[in-house]
Amino acid sequence: MSFDPQLPEEADERNQRRDERRVRRDDDEFEPARRRWDDDDDARRRPSARADAASYTLPPAIVMIVCAILNVPAVLFCAWTLIFHLSMNVDDFVANQQQAKQVMQNLGFNNDRLLQNPAASLLQIRLTYGFLTGLYSISTLLVFLGGIQMMRLRGYALSLIGAFALTIPCTTSCCVIGQAVGIWALVVLFSASVREQFR
Repeated sequence: MSFDPQLPEEADERNQRRDERRVRRDDDEFEPARRRWDDDDDARRRPSARADAASYTLPPAIVMIVCAILNVPAVLFCAWTLIFHLSMNVDDFVANQQQAKQVMQNLGFNNDRLLQNPAASLLQIRLTYGFLTGLYSISTLLVFLGGIQMMRLRGYALSLIGAFALTIPCTTSCCVIGQAVGIWALVVLFSASVREQFR
């Protein structure tokens, strides 16, 4: 029996050509669909710069809105106290303070100083609660609108003003928590990647 050294090489070539045809057929059949799916999937999963910025601004914006809502009772209390003292004259004020004297003494307060000069005391109370009502109303409105605009990535200036208003002590009922949230919001807003996405 003779040995032909060319037979294994021919068999290898046939196998190699068969494998190439199979790979080419598989590529023609599956590669376009796979490539198209991968491209769409990457585009779908890759977050846009605006969505990425929104993920940073959303948490502090929500907390800003919550702080503004929690400040509403303080606004209403100051407004009610102002209206109550605006509706009385000096005689009514004296009578009211005399009725409240025993209750205030039980609480550890002394209102004798208010009764020494009732007209000046009444004016001072009106001015104090008028100032507090205006301050709390404006700060609450700015913080609320700033949080809304920050959440929508609109109105960069108003968002900054609202965050800054929250950092001022005693302008909201949240105090230290509000200041921390305001600083947090300012840090996010001053980020270049976030600032560029505001309209």
